[in-house]
Amino acid sequence: MSFFSRNKNMNSSMYFISDLDEEKDLKNDDVDFRIRTILIILNVVAFIIFLILFNNIVLCNGRCRKYAKVDSWKLQELMAQSGLVQNLNEIKSITDLPNPIYNSNSVLIKGKYKVRVNKTKNVVIVYEKGDDGKYQKSVKVMSAIVGRDIRVNTEYNIGDRWLWIKNQNGNYSKFVTQVSGNVVFESIAYKKKGDLSSLNYVEFDNLGNSIDGSFIKLQYADAQWIFDNLDYDTIVEFYESEDLNGVNVPEVKKISLENDKKNWDPTYTGSESPWNKVKNDGKKK
Repeated sequence: MSFFSRNKNMNSSMYFISDLDEEKDLKNDDVDFRIRTILIILNVVAFIIFLILFNNIVLCNGRCRKYAKVDSWKLQELMAQSGLVQNLNEIKSITDLPNPIYNSNSVLIKGKYKVRVNKTKNVVIVYEKGDDGKYQKSVKVMSAIVGRDIRVNTEYNIGDRWLWIKNQNGNYSKFVTQVSGNVVFESIAYKKKGDLSSLNYVEFDNLGNSIDGSFIKLQYADAQWIFDNLDYDTIVEFYESEDLNGVNVPEVKKISLENDKKNWDPTYTGSESPWNKVKNDGKKK
């Protein structure tokens, strides 16, 4: 074989080896890229898990059970003393509500009561657990305004609660009990915080209907009952059905035409309410 022929063959071999090295480098780079991508994803997942655990364990800091069931008139003072919130227990906006606290295994705990919210009929029904462990006896039926944004076929646990909260429209609601995120039970709105004579009577007359949003609005007494009686582990279920299973819903009187009373919730029992004024004969108006 001549020198030129042998040299040509050697050059061809060198080109072939060079191509193999480049292909190998590309494969190694591809593997390195995949590994880096997987590591980034794992770090993001780990960070999310850390935030969830931090919120449920550290931020909760024992408040879940400590404030689970306490009379509403005591709750504000206790929470203010604990330093959990500022300005007593008012928060600035509904969007500031934290996520509900679940138990350590993220399981819905079955307590004394179970609440079913019928979005079709705009009715809230509270069931008490029987000796057989089933929730079949209704103990409270409430006409409500139920937000259309609430998902159905879902279950949550009762979370935190606040005496007053400022709504996005500038009104205030009382006896706010969190279900999940922005989903809350609350009273019909008032135009002024702490002023029970500033009821939004137009909203009150909308009880039994739906609205845009994620609120379950109730009469004063009903919102207070939920606030005072439902532990944080109470299950709340949302569903749609035309059938109320024989439950009778109390009729709610329209009040917009009651000029001297319309600024007060009729279920508020305070003596200053015109609904509770007593005539000389001892009978209520």
